[in-house]
Amino acid sequence: MIYSRAAQSSLMRQILRMAAGDPSFQWQSPEFAGQNQSETCDVAVIGAGIGGLTAAVLCAKKGLSVRVFEQHSVVGGFAHNWSRRARDKETGERLLFRFDSGIHDVSGTFEGGPVDAILKDIGVDGNIRWVPTYRRCTILGKTINMPRSWPEYVAMLSNLFADETDEIEAFCAAVKAIHAAMYETGNQNGIPGRPENAQEIARFASSFPLAARWMRRPWPAFLNHFGLSATVTKWINELASYTSDQPENQSVGRMIPLFGYYMHGGAYPVGGSGKLSETLLDALRTAGGRVEVNTSVTKINIRDNSCSSIEIRTRSGAVETIKTRSVIANSDILSLFSSLIDDPMQNWKRLEESGRIQPSCSAFGLYLGLRGNLQLPPIVTHESEKGSLHLVSPSVMDASCAPPGYATLECTSLISFEEASRWFPELPTQKSLIAYRRSEKYKTAKAMQVERILKIAEDLVPDLRKRVVFQCASSPITYHRYAMTEKGAIYGNTIEGKALPNKLPIRGLVLAGSSTHGPGVEAVMISGAQAASALVSNIRFQS
Repeated sequence: MIYSRAAQSSLMRQILRMAAGDPSFQWQSPEFAGQNQSETCDVAVIGAGIGGLTAAVLCAKKGLSVRVFEQHSVVGGFAHNWSRRARDKETGERLLFRFDSGIHDVSGTFEGGPVDAILKDIGVDGNIRWVPTYRRCTILGKTINMPRSWPEYVAMLSNLFADETDEIEAFCAAVKAIHAAMYETGNQNGIPGRPENAQEIARFASSFPLAARWMRRPWPAFLNHFGLSATVTKWINELASYTSDQPENQSVGRMIPLFGYYMHGGAYPVGGSGKLSETLLDALRTAGGRVEVNTSVTKINIRDNSCSSIEIRTRSGAVETIKTRSVIANSDILSLFSSLIDDPMQNWKRLEESGRIQPSCSAFGLYLGLRGNLQLPPIVTHESEKGSLHLVSPSVMDASCAPPGYATLECTSLISFEEASRWFPELPTQKSLIAYRRSEKYKTAKAMQVERILKIAEDLVPDLRKRVVFQCASSPITYHRYAMTEKGAIYGNTIEGKALPNKLPIRGLVLAGSSTHGPGVEAVMISGAQAASALVSNIRFQS
């Protein structure tokens, strides 16, 4: 697509206005003490998810003193493993199954991809063995093994919808161009990041006018531009569930990275998603950083519009104030705004006032230990009259998930934010949620969801119920409990459908995680790298 000189000039002016932004977000990094001085903490990280751990490692490797605080008993966030024991009632055999908390299909692991680049920069790329994932989809009555290369993907769509070949090819060409442009903005070791100033943005707009034109615009407008039918759109949005339950509310820039799965494929870490978080944790400790689990950050104190200290509470209830020069928040943004920031100037409200903060969808999960092996692809998206379901069989990719002769199956159904809200009591507090989880109302709601998921899954595994030797379910309340997100949101937050910035208008306060760059391991690792870069790109130590 070629733009006229006038159109490019207009686009450039628009981009430059965006680049000017609010000067309160353009602060210089604080002066740091470094690891040789222990009277304070250079960087306090709230939340040991993949984004927070990535940022922490990169800061520690630059010589900063880093402490990470995680309210859960384990690190990793949605990328950690948990194990459960069971007994096969038919054989009496004692069993041990390993499940993933959420992450199964990781993009960006290819040579030179962002995940690969970050792990190499940290020096731990050889510590993880990735196995390729394969996906099968059933949509509108058609079942297809999804391709892992771009030419095969374009051919698949063209063969499915021969009367729309021209529109599909034009759409796919634009997607490939925008995807390439987004990966051309690498700011360190091939890790893509947003252009950071007016000059960089102007250069990006001049070099990649198609991307500059569309990235911030609504995804449906992009699809409509090519005249694609609703049926084709349904297949194109097949991977949308990796980021949202409502692709129609996403921006082009939020959706385009998903097509990397069709260009490079996805991968699963042998040992489970927890292998990635454990690798980052080991790297952090090697670099001199610390992680404290079962520890909640209860307040961020602000002085002279800069981070000055945080207050923490340990599992025993002990309260401590820790001086810090900066804070990386890999945590729920609504919690950050409503209860953690103690800012007399309330400069952070400039961000809140720029648009309505929208939490993502939540989910309901069913985790099964099964007798016998599964004859399924590792990842299946299944749509039928009974409903839609995302199924993952980790034991197909990694036999260590289950004992010999057994399998694991993890089923996920997305739940809108509005529906997730109905899972909670009217005035949810920690005390009321504990009581509610024990109530018959909650147990009945979970049982109904389990039954619905089992009925859909039986389309793929007809004798499923007879084979179950272990069963466990998660609801929006479960995700809220362990991830501390608003109504159990699993994909972060946006402002009017757009990503949040890494830098907040308080010096030294930085965001990391899915709210800034999107959901998924690749996105949050990029976000973590950007958060670290916001603090250390012009690092200054006290003399």
